[in-house]
Order: sequence, then structure tokens, then C-alpha cells
Amino acid sequence: MQEARGGHGALGGAGVWTHTALFEALVIDGLKEASISAVLRLMGLSWNAINGMMQRAVRRGLDLYPGGITR
Repeated sequence: MQEARGGHGALGGAGVWTHTALFEALVIDGLKEASISAVLRLMGLSWNAINGMMQRAVRRGLDLYPGGITR
């Protein structure tokens, strides 16, 4: 993966990786196992980036229910 990151060995905070579905899936999987703070530190992302990924994941999940979810 180092070559995909430009050979520098570190992810940029708003790099190309933050906009791919695969990377977002990796982050969401990380959030299932660790705290937001831990994922922030490990992935080198901002809180806003993680929050946006979580919101998109919830939206995708809710879109699976065409009739909507009632309480």
C-alpha cells in the first residue's frame, strides 16, 4: 500500500484515499472494533472526515428500507 500512497508511507488527512468506497468501508470496519479516537489516530483522519463517513454509512443503511423505518 505504500506505493499507492506516493511512496511516503503516510496518509494525508484529505488524500485521495478518503474518497473511495473501499477506504470508507475500511474505516467503518475499524469503527466497529475500536473507538473513534483510535480510528482517527490510526487512519490519520480528522473528526469531520470520520463523521462524514459515518453519516454516509447510515444513509446507505437507511436506503435499504424503501418504506422507511418507523418507531
